[in-house]
Amino acid sequence: MRKIKVIARIFIPVFVLSIFLYFINSIKIPEISCHSQYGDCSTYVKERLGGIKNCNYFSCKNYIDSALSDAWIVDEYTYRLKLPLKMEVNLIEKKPRFSIKNESGNHAVQIDSKGLVLDVREASSLPGFSFNEILPKPGENISGKNLFALELVYGASKIQEIDHAKREVNHLSIDMKDGLRILFPLEGDRDFILGSLALILNELKKSNSDTRIGEGQIKIVDLRFKNPVLK
Repeated sequence: MRKIKVIARIFIPVFVLSIFLYFINSIKIPEISCHSQYGDCSTYVKERLGGIKNCNYFSCKNYIDSALSDAWIVDEYTYRLKLPLKMEVNLIEKKPRFSIKNESGNHAVQIDSKGLVLDVREASSLPGFSFNEILPKPGENISGKNLFALELVYGASKIQEIDHAKREVNHLSIDMKDGLRILFPLEGDRDFILGSLALILNELKKSNSDTRIGEGQIKIVDLRFKNPVLK
């Protein structure tokens, strides 16, 4: 009797598990839903998941892993079977921080904090610059100099309102809303450069004659050299 009880304790859970696995493996899942921290998943993610349907749980699981494991826009993801017969995918998409626009075109790419191009849009309100080059494609990483320039634009936008920024061949040019033009290098100590900018702009706002610096007198601030040049 004791042996029977021991066998029953082992057999019943195994039997129940086998029935459950058979059940989820034999039923086709007709729908895959996808949600990100922004609501619905992006078009790119939806397209990657679009071909997954009418598969059993394990097949759907494998298809989802295959579709999302190398998706550049996805940081992490989870999925679960949800009744009635729906696979629900929840994920965190990389967040765009910068943008780059082509001077001659009408599109902009959005880029994350590490320099990865996430998508292409007709316009973007994110801090960034324009240039006369071909826009990088989603999934590509921008150059170190372009990322450095974007970080400068982002930092400068926190100091004072920007009208337009353009990345030239050897430097970054930013026009402020007040008409002042700032010239930046494409390498160096970003924090030092932005700190110098904040200090200079603060001085330019002073009308004290002792400083001999006034907003009406200075049109260009050149930060490309060891010592800033004001023109």
